[in-house]
Amino acid sequence: MGLRRAGSDDGLGRGHVVVDVWSPAHEKWVMLDPQFNRYYRDRAGRVLAPWEIADRVHAGHFGDLVLSGEAELAAEYTGHEAQKTPT
Repeated sequence: MGLRRAGSDDGLGRGHVVVDVWSPAHEKWVMLDPQFNRYYRDRAGRVLAPWEIADRVHAGHFGDLVLSGEAELAAEYTGHEAQKTPT
């Protein structure tokens, strides 16, 4: 199943996507960037949900957004497909 419409990735910066995934370790939804292997944290090191990122942006608190160097969360989701219940 495609997630993009035809022509949506034509040009610089177009067609970039992020995903929201449930993190059992953090007990909340978190936003991951699978294309660049990144995610956002706050200054205290907490991984942020999409609405937490939006709240900080709307409030102008850009200094509280920390882009990860590498997505350490990736290990948490390795093998996730194997844990699905067969249909």
